[in-house]
Amino acid sequence: SSGIEESVFRYDLEGKRIFGSVEPSVVYVGVPELKEINTVTGAVVRKGSSNLLGKPIGVNGDWIPVNSLGPGLHEVRYQTGSQGVLLRKRIGILPADFSYSICPNSQNVKAGALVLAGISGLNVSVKEDSVTCNAVPKNDQISLNLLTNQPPPRAVCISLVPKARGREIVLEIPYPSKGALVFDQNGKPVPISEPLYIERLMGQRI
Repeated sequence: SSGIEESVFRYDLEGKRIFGSVEPSVVYVGVPELKEINTVTGAVVRKGSSNLLGKPIGVNGDWIPVNSLGPGLHEVRYQTGSQGVLLRKRIGILPADFSYSICPNSQNVKAGALVLAGISGLNVSVKEDSVTCNAVPKNDQISLNLLTNQPPPRAVCISLVPKARGREIVLEIPYPSKGALVFDQNGKPVPISEPLYIERLMGQRI
C-alpha cells in the first residue's frame, strides 16, 4: 500500500555541490538528480531529474521541469499523483560549467584575484566592505582583482544574481592570498628583509 511505501522509501537530491555557500546552504553546479533510498535495505535508485519540478523563490510562476530552470535560488519538489509531495527543498542552482580559481599575488599578500568561469546569466559582485574590487569580464568569465589595506580577510562573499529574475546566491570563497604578515611585540610589521626572531614576534607563538 501507499502507507508502506511512504515508510520504506526516502527521497533526496544528489549532484555536484559547491561547499562554503552562505545563501542558500545547499548550492548545486548544474541540475541535481533525484535518488530513492530504501530505508530497510539501504538500496539506492537514481531517478534522474525528469520527475523534479521547480520554480524561482520570490517570483510568481508555475512549477516547471527543473531542467528548464535557469541559475538562481529555487524551490524544488518531487510529487506523485497518489502520494502527493514526497520531497521539497530550497536550493541554489549554478550553470553546469561554473567554476572558480583562486589566484594569489606573489608580490603582495594583500592582493589577489578570483576568476569565476561559467557565469552566463549571472551578475557577479563582491560583498566585502574592507576589500576593493576591479572586475574584468572576458567572454563567459570574470576576474575579480581584489585589494585590501588591512590584513586580508579569511574569505570574501561573492554575490551571484540572475540577470533574468530571482534571488541571489551568495558564496564564501577564501581570499586569494598567500604568505604572511608578521608583527613584532610592538605591533609593527617586520620587514621581509630582516631576520625573523621568535622572541620579537607578537605573542611569541608559532
